[in-house]
Amino acid sequence: MTSDLNIADNNLCGPWPPPQWPSPLVGAVEGSAANPHLGEPCCLVNYATPYTCAPTPLPTFDRRAPERIALEAVYHATDGPNWARSTGWLTGAGSPCDPSSSASGVAWYGVSCGGGQVTQLKLESNRLRGHLPTEIGLLTGLTANLRFDGNSLTGPLPTELGKLTNLKSVVYFWGNQFTGKIPTELGQLVNLERSLGLSSNQLTGPLPSELGQLTKLTLELRAARNALTGPLPSELGQLTKLAAFLDLSSNQFCGDIPDEIYSIPAYGGEVKTPPSLLPC
Repeated sequence: MTSDLNIADNNLCGPWPPPQWPSPLVGAVEGSAANPHLGEPCCLVNYATPYTCAPTPLPTFDRRAPERIALEAVYHATDGPNWARSTGWLTGAGSPCDPSSSASGVAWYGVSCGGGQVTQLKLESNRLRGHLPTEIGLLTGLTANLRFDGNSLTGPLPTELGKLTNLKSVVYFWGNQFTGKIPTELGQLVNLERSLGLSSNQLTGPLPSELGQLTKLTLELRAARNALTGPLPSELGQLTKLAAFLDLSSNQFCGDIPDEIYSIPAYGGEVKTPPSLLPC
């Protein structure tokens, strides 16, 4: 970085240089001397001097590994201290899969590693409460299973799930209390080969047509026992490898059942759609 960052003529406070700033960045900053209170502690309320009431501290850089950020966010957002099983969680520093990390080699319950990355996260039936944080999208090394089924999670499914495009096996969210719409971004999990489970929640809105992009699914797609509405998307007919289960029952869909759905291989297995639908 060249000297393009000029912070002169502001009212900044806090330590200088910030402890987490790399030295090349500090050397490229101009104007630090023009902030008379830089290097002094920031305060919340101090009416002794005018400047101290609302000075703005400089940002710091989070040097934690992205996987560590994601796992910590999951732990804190889902009441980690009260999980049924949390062996190893938040041990050491860094990612539990990074050989150079002090957390490496410590088995975190439900976390599997491969090639230095988190490849599987299985926290099913583990007394999780709270919401699923957006940081889950940082676990881009996930390839096997992502399981949060059988808990008491609430709130929306984060759109950042669509970033987990390397997932190949199972994604289960059934048996929680998730609300809101099914993210269209789930259609980006195009390498998913076995199962997507969304049943037994409180999901609303339409069934995204983008789920028809999950053309590698072979075992099941389940979204039963929610409060989904609107017509069934004809794009589900693109799931030409889905040979076992398609369960969309116990929702509030309307319109006709698309002919394309009757042509998928799951009709040789088990397909559950509403027996009749009201006009949309």
